[in-house]
Amino acid sequence: GDPADGGLGCRLRAPSAHFLTNGLLREAEAAGFSRLSTVHEIEPDVIRAKGAKAVCPRDGQMGAAFVDVLEGEDNVGRAGLMLSYTWAYTIGAIADALQQYCESHALDTRRTYVWICCLCVNQSRVQEARRNGEVVPFERFAEDFRYHVETIGTVLALLGNWRQPGYVTRAWCIFELFMAIELDCKLEILLPPQEAEDFCNVVLRGGVTEIDHLWDAISHADVRRAESSNPTDKEHILHLVEQGPGASALNSTVRRKLQMWFAGIAEAEAQALKHRSGPHVADWDGVLLPAVCIAKMLVELGMHNRLVVMTNEWRDSSLGNAPKTRESGEAIARIMVLRGQAHLCLGDYQCARDCFDKAIAVRRSWEAIDTLEGANALQCRATMSALEGDMQGSLVQLGEALAILRGLGEAGPQAGPPSNVAVHVLLKLGLMHGVLGDQGKASAYRDEAEERMQGVGSVATPQHATWLWLVAYIEARGGRVQSALENAQSALGILHETCQEETMIGAKVVHLLAWCKAERGEFQAAREDCARAMRIHDSLGASTSRLTLEVLVTHAYIAERSGDKRGAAKLKRKASQVMTANPVSSSGPKFMVRLTPAEFLLKSDLLRSLADASCE
Repeated sequence: GDPADGGLGCRLRAPSAHFLTNGLLREAEAAGFSRLSTVHEIEPDVIRAKGAKAVCPRDGQMGAAFVDVLEGEDNVGRAGLMLSYTWAYTIGAIADALQQYCESHALDTRRTYVWICCLCVNQSRVQEARRNGEVVPFERFAEDFRYHVETIGTVLALLGNWRQPGYVTRAWCIFELFMAIELDCKLEILLPPQEAEDFCNVVLRGGVTEIDHLWDAISHADVRRAESSNPTDKEHILHLVEQGPGASALNSTVRRKLQMWFAGIAEAEAQALKHRSGPHVADWDGVLLPAVCIAKMLVELGMHNRLVVMTNEWRDSSLGNAPKTRESGEAIARIMVLRGQAHLCLGDYQCARDCFDKAIAVRRSWEAIDTLEGANALQCRATMSALEGDMQGSLVQLGEALAILRGLGEAGPQAGPPSNVAVHVLLKLGLMHGVLGDQGKASAYRDEAEERMQGVGSVATPQHATWLWLVAYIEARGGRVQSALENAQSALGILHETCQEETMIGAKVVHLLAWCKAERGEFQAAREDCARAMRIHDSLGASTSRLTLEVLVTHAYIAERSGDKRGAAKLKRKASQVMTANPVSSSGPKFMVRLTPAEFLLKSDLLRSLADASCE
């Protein structure tokens, strides 16, 4: 077997972080290169050349791996970390990232050994195989990589330039992430220090547009479209992925991992700023701007509870005491809309309405309603009106939003994708007019929305899934079960694609699917969906929330319809316990309860108090 100490011949022999941040740079400079040289550039004259005249300890032939000619415990040893990167990175960026990682984790760089393929794989043998036309079987590469991931246990994914993360465009990098996730090893993401600083500066100045571009780049990470210098390797990678979780599942997992990491870095930086500022802040705009970026990222990730907690903390200081300037008003209005979206997904409809109303009021007070963000606030408020059954009020709010968008035209402020906002406004107008019986206008607005969608591309976002849930709910209330089912299934498909099935909006969509299936007589499938919605609530710590109460009522109704009287009684008792434990959950709008016949609720003393909601 392999030596366990990282000695000559060991498959885990690796250079130390100290050597990578010092010795490698010196050797590159001595050969006429610099910190800005890439791995590709230094490979022939620095990496391969170093071992060219040494005997390989593995096969006994001339030409050894770079790592096999390193000496001294300060320079080489048994790998404890594995670096995932691309050869297009500069050696300076790699060195800086590893130095920063060791410092932040209090690691001794002389005793921290990093397996890095360019130095640990015998490049002389790779070049000989190419010259001889030999093809190293992909299976050998895959098995070798698997061995290193499993044995080393910690993979560092180095992203490089955060504005244009080339890492997510390379098939091998995505494959390496797949292996790290599949094998359940410790996976950490790194940025070179300069890139990390640049990202944090963008967050602190409220660079929503740059964050949107980053999100878009990550959202398009797709192993099927990734690049590879060897097309055959990519074919093998795709085959292996499809044998495992499948490309869609892999893409979703990788995207969410990266987005959550960036959100965590941004939140930590903003919290550090808040603590540095203390209770007496001179520059409130400087405190509020990062909150906008972070709130937007958390909404995109479906982390609604976390957003509410964060904005509660900021509201107690910056949001509550900010001076009334136009800039701080703009920031507060944006945060209130994002907070409202979070409350909406969490089922706290009164708070959602209050947040949207505050955002609109702030914008009107500063004559800033005629903006893209103003239109967005109005269309969010229109959603609440529709959910509460005020279709005419929703129509008025949507009409104002559309008038603003028409006035802005293509020259309007680009705080976000304007056509996406317009698409949602047009779709909602089509829905409202359809509900109110004006099919001509409904069709015209839907047609215009479809034209806009062709121009902007995909609108497969969590916000669009929320809108589809709204459509499905209204269709369900109108007795159009098949249409409700189709819209709810579309919403769930988007949430799956964006890795947000296990969120509150995911639970709401699954809950509505359960009701639709029960109406079609598919009781077993309906009950399974109710159980799934409950599991999501439990995982999110919301087992006594208003939304949980609604699922329990629906589940009890379905159980009774399916003939399970005992199960229905048990679910009713559980619903009563939720109402007793959390009085808030039994107040306010109960949207799904309204789909349950009042006579079912009136038959039970436990649920009688909910009967009024179902009759509204």
